[in-house]
Amino acid sequence: DDILFLSYYWGVVPAPAIPAENRERLVSSVGELVDLITSGWHPSPACDAPTGILVARYGDGAASRLAVINPGYEARDAELSLPGDYWPQYGKGKRLKVALPARHVMIVDVATGAVRPAAILPPVPVKKVFEKGLMFWMGKSGLLGFEGDK
Repeated sequence: DDILFLSYYWGVVPAPAIPAENRERLVSSVGELVDLITSGWHPSPACDAPTGILVARYGDGAASRLAVINPGYEARDAELSLPGDYWPQYGKGKRLKVALPARHVMIVDVATGAVRPAAILPPVPVKKVFEKGLMFWMGKSGLLGFEGDK
């Protein structure tokens, strides 16, 4: 699933024949990824999110979408803050709430606030692995924070 998360985060389509666990889930998302990428991936999501949640922005104006990624092993609720200086159509900014299942990607329509799951297939059951993969990289890079780490 890490490849799926990074595909949404970086706005790339993985090779369909890539050897990966839960490959069917990855392949099922290719059509949606192509649609999002075609609408335009932005290097900055122009959005503040809680620690440990990744956000990517696609499209412009009323067609803007956010891919909100929870690579963690626990479900989370996230409040996203869209600053008004990046989103002038919302004056002083906008706040969106997103319920994120564990190890999942949600797509948010910025204009309406509608939220839907990105990948069609559910994630495979996994063990908490902190010695490799995306969770390890995020922990080392400071992108991942746990309340117990304070």
